[in-house]
Amino acid sequence: VYDVPVVLRRLLRESGGDVRMLERGERIAQSRYDVYLIEDRLVYIREQCDMAEEESSFFLHTFPLNPEELPGRAHSTRDFDFRNFGWRAGDTCLAIRVLPPFTIGRIRTGQTSSSRPLNSWLSEYYTESYKSRLVEEAGEPLLRSQFTVYRHEHMLIYVREPCRQADTEARILLHIVPVDPRDLWDKRNQGSIDVLDFEFREFGERKGERCVAIRATPDYAIKKIRTGQFGTGDSLLWEGTVTLEE
Repeated sequence: VYDVPVVLRRLLRESGGDVRMLERGERIAQSRYDVYLIEDRLVYIREQCDMAEEESSFFLHTFPLNPEELPGRAHSTRDFDFRNFGWRAGDTCLAIRVLPPFTIGRIRTGQTSSSRPLNSWLSEYYTESYKSRLVEEAGEPLLRSQFTVYRHEHMLIYVREPCRQADTEARILLHIVPVDPRDLWDKRNQGSIDVLDFEFREFGERKGERCVAIRATPDYAIKKIRTGQFGTGDSLLWEGTVTLEE
């Protein structure tokens, strides 16, 4: 946990918490906001925010580890507006949202804004138990290389073990070709390929000697997946292509 600024200490007190909350929690996202999972709540912190942030909205989807804990639904939705669950002092913003009362397997949260699209962000968090379950349910890998890649429903799961920090530093290539090119008509300058390259730290985590990244894929029918990791220049450290439908 970083050295907590005085203004953030004050906001934590005003919200009914204290600095020790951060020490007990796990930082599950580093994006426009730092997001901490602390017991039964999420704490969102941004140290460089302006007045417009008070008009922003967040989405929060929480998936149970055991689906039977939420019968009939895939996830709980607790979207919220900053003005209802947040505090701001100077250029520091804090928001706190209580989570549903079930055993959590996955959290999907972020912000979307039609008026300020560059401020949109998305973060996915998966518990170790949830990751293990996904890999088990996925069955045979989609491909094997420096990472073993599994596909489960609308997710790609990248696993490497043993794994070093250096293995997580190269950007991951992910190009998807849909069965129907019209699915990309709303994406400009990409032709027939959906370019979804990402940094490992955005969707993955290294714990001990195991690295796992989980990337959600679009919900259209997929014809082909090409993935790998970028090296220096135009080179690739590894690469594989899988055709799902002819």
